[in-house]
Amino acid sequence: MEDAEILRLLEARDERGLQALRKQYEKGCRKIAMQYVDSAEDAEEVMNDVLLAVWNAVPPEKPENLFGFLSALTKRRAVSLARREHAAKRGGNEKPAVLEELAECVPGTQDVEKLIETRQLSEALNRFLAELPPEMRAVTVRRYADLWQVRTIAAQFGFSENKVKSMLHRVRKRLRQFLEKEEWL
Repeated sequence: MEDAEILRLLEARDERGLQALRKQYEKGCRKIAMQYVDSAEDAEEVMNDVLLAVWNAVPPEKPENLFGFLSALTKRRAVSLARREHAAKRGGNEKPAVLEELAECVPGTQDVEKLIETRQLSEALNRFLAELPPEMRAVTVRRYADLWQVRTIAAQFGFSENKVKSMLHRVRKRLRQFLEKEEWL
C-alpha cells in the first residue's frame, strides 16, 4: 500500500491505516528500536507506542516521508524506554560507567570559565576520532557518544565483549596521548 493511501486511511480514522503501517514498516522500526532496547518485548512496546503516537498525530500532521516520521518516533520512544529501564536506581545506567572510564583521560568542564574550552576540546576530540580506523571509530562513538553497552556493541559488530573492551582500552590510551600532545592534559 502506498504511503498516501495509508495517510488517507489514518486521516479518516480508519484502523486499517495502522494495520498497513505495521505490515509495511514494522520490520524497519523494530530494527531501529533494537539498537536501544534489550529485548523483543521492549521493541514490541516501542512499536505499540509508535502506532499510538501516529494515530494521535495524523491528522493534523501530514508527514511527507512516512518512514522518516516513523523512524524518528521509534528512536525517540526507544531511547525513552531505554532510559527508564536503565535508570540508576535499577543499577543498569551506562552513563556513570562511561564517564568513569573516560575520567582518567578527559579533563572535566564543570567550571564556567571552561565553557569556551569545551568547544575547543570538542574540536580536538573530533580530530582524534577522524584519525582512528573506521571500525575503531564506530565502536568508540557507540560507547562514548551513544552510550551503548559493551555487549550490544559486540553483537552489532560481531566481536567478543573482550575484543570490544580491549579496543576501547586502546582508544582511551591513544586519546590520553593525543590530549597530552594537544596540551589538554
